[in-house]
Amino acid sequence: MREVAHSQEVGFRREKRASDSLNLIPTLPSMIFKLSASRIFVAAAATFTLSGLSSAKAQLIASDEFDYSSSNLDGQGGGVGWGDTWGGGSANFSITSGLTYSSLQTLGNAVTGGGQTYRTLSAPVASSGSVYVAFLLNQSSANYANVGVFSGSTELVSIGDTYTGSGPSSTYSFNASSNVPGAGGGVYVSSGVSIDTTSTQLLVLEIDNSNPLQTSFYMYLNPAIGGAAPLQSTAVASFVATAGGFTFDRVRIEDAGGTIDELRIGSDFASVTPVPEPTTMGLLLMAGGGAAMAIRRRKLGR
Repeated sequence: MREVAHSQEVGFRREKRASDSLNLIPTLPSMIFKLSASRIFVAAAATFTLSGLSSAKAQLIASDEFDYSSSNLDGQGGGVGWGDTWGGGSANFSITSGLTYSSLQTLGNAVTGGGQTYRTLSAPVASSGSVYVAFLLNQSSANYANVGVFSGSTELVSIGDTYTGSGPSSTYSFNASSNVPGAGGGVYVSSGVSIDTTSTQLLVLEIDNSNPLQTSFYMYLNPAIGGAAPLQSTAVASFVATAGGFTFDRVRIEDAGGTIDELRIGSDFASVTPVPEPTTMGLLLMAGGGAAMAIRRRKLGR
């Protein structure tokens, strides 16, 4: 009798193990789905982290999006990379609604007014490669509206609606003063593109110091953003100074009724023309949804 009972117990245990094994089979898809969702989420998080690190490494030197609640620009010190506040000159600038341009990342307000206002950087800008200065410009008429770089109180180069030598330019241009090493008696270069009084323009100045014996200046008008730097051959105006080692430590805004916004200085094109990254956020949302579905399926399976 004991042998029979023992045989029956062994048989029961074998049947139970087989049944348990079969019960595992329906849960395998959910286990795989859960694992896949987990991996997607981890991959998305890693992508987001790397994207953040990449953005952090972007070579932004200074910027001011004019995100001020005050109605007057004088004495304002927001942004990054600056050593003091806006002021000096014959400044009469007010804060107005911000400008937008294509997919460019924008923030805060903009400035408009008349006269000149200055701000010193936290450190002199010098590079063995290229430095970029970018800003948005909107004008209702062709009259002084430009951004210039200085060395202390010494004017160097400005771009936008600049001084022709006798008055404001009717075209987008840049002006290199006689103070620029290797510029001779000063240079005015017109792009030949008339001032647009109907829409916002993106202006970018590239200062190329890669040749120690000269400094090359390039002005780009509405270059494509979100990708590689524009080819120098696509510049609407350019000039070469026969001396290298160009540096600057101060910025001036000159305006006579136009609006200027999103002022940025950086050692790469991407840092002065940032665009949002919707694909990264989309990946995170997808991963989050997948993880939530996996948790729900797991609960339903209990």
